[in-house]
Amino acid sequence: MTSARIGVILAGGRSLRFGQDKATCLYQGKSFLSLAKDLLQRLNCETIHILGRPEGIEDERPFSGPGQALSNFLRKADYSKTYIVLSVDMPLLSKVCIDHLLNHALSAYFDQSFFPCIFDRPRPLTENYYRMRDILDYYASESIVCPTEWQGQLANINTQKDYKKICQ
Repeated sequence: MTSARIGVILAGGRSLRFGQDKATCLYQGKSFLSLAKDLLQRLNCETIHILGRPEGIEDERPFSGPGQALSNFLRKADYSKTYIVLSVDMPLLSKVCIDHLLNHALSAYFDQSFFPCIFDRPRPLTENYYRMRDILDYYASESIVCPTEWQGQLANINTQKDYKKICQ
């Protein structure tokens, strides 16, 4: 892919199961949000947008889910760019994992998780979608098999138990 890259971090939500704001949670001395930003910078994103945060782009409909937040964002997107979309609660993701998606399809995600996902020069959204599955289908996203050695990187940190597990 040769189009300029835009990073998108989904960082809204109540974090009810986790019990605190996941974006500010620390892993190896850095917040989950900082880790996601650092990863997108290493992927040469020219701009990084943080969705669902006061310091980024606040949700038009707070707590309506990642599909709604991403749909609202993509309806106003520059469709000549490549979008790399991360969820803030995946601090184990690596550059090589995302590069694998970028090298496989114009629109892709791993078979085990909707995030991370990429959209290369997406066509304009014609309606507001509420579910990630609907957005991925709209862009005819390809489900890529995640190599076994990277599967742990797709873990969402949704509970304190999940968090303790990665911190051991």
